Formats: sequence, structure tokens, C-alpha cells
Amino acid sequence: MGANLAAAIVAVNVVGVPVEVLGQEPVEVVTLPAETDAVVITEVSFKAPLQVVDVSQGFRGGHRGVDLRAPMGTPVKAVAMGKVVGVIQGRFGYGKWVIVDHENGLSSLYAHLSKITVVEDEPVTQETVLGEVGMTGWTTGPHLHLEVYDNGRVINPRQVVPLTP
Repeated sequence: MGANLAAAIVAVNVVGVPVEVLGQEPVEVVTLPAETDAVVITEVSFKAPLQVVDVSQGFRGGHRGVDLRAPMGTPVKAVAMGKVVGVIQGRFGYGKWVIVDHENGLSSLYAHLSKITVVEDEPVTQETVLGEVGMTGWTTGPHLHLEVYDNGRVINPRQVVPLTP
């Protein structure tokens, strides 16, 4: 499933069209004028993946996540408990990245890591270090690129993850 999920996420970022990532049926379908206006209600508790959060680029236009500036090697933790469903050791695009599947159809993607410290199918908690902030793939400086998906549709991570400037 991890390879298929990774391929689906790459497809989302290449063609700019949301695809069904986790293969789950949505519990509730809501049509909104813009995906940034969505309100996601979940029983999963989320927290910031970095100890100090400095948002260097927000969710908008062709940017399907948020960039969190941090020094090289800063530990990156899971935003919520779940299971690792994808570990990619790429050189281009997102470089090295991890995908975690959470409850209720939510998943999170962590990109541009310098080092990955988890394996596919590994259960994780909010204290699990997934990897370290890096500059792999297409990037101009060390940062974490964070994406969040709700039943396969990309959403603004700020809707579920507390990222105060």
C-alpha cells in the first residue's frame, strides 16, 4: 500500500488534481467554494511536528502544504499517532519523505528530510521521530514540507495541526 500511496501523492503534486490516496470512502461529503475554507472535525489529536515552528511558506496556489523553517538535523515528529505507510528515499521533488496514516481517513506527509528514522508499517506516536529536517529534493534551504490529507484530498495543514507563527 505504501508504494501505491506514494505514487498517488506524487500524482497529486505533478498534475495538481486531488486523487484518492488511501482508497477509503469519505464519511461525509461537503462542497465548499475553496479547499482552504474546509473545517475538519476529528477525534485525532494533532500537534506541531517541530519544537519551534517558523512557517516560511503557507498553503496556497500550487503549494499543497506548509514549509516549516528549521536548522538542519532538527528532529521531525509525527503530528498524531498512526502508522507509517510510505518511506521514500528520493533525490528529486520531495527528496526523502515519509507518509503516516492516521485515524478517520487523515494522513500526513513530511518531505525534504535529511535522514529517515522509521520504516514502513511502523506504528508511531506524537513522540516518534520520523526523521530530521534537511534539504533533499528541490529546495533552497533547510525546512520541513508538511502536507495533510483528508480521505485523499489535500487540506491546509493549519486546519488540524496547531502551527502558530
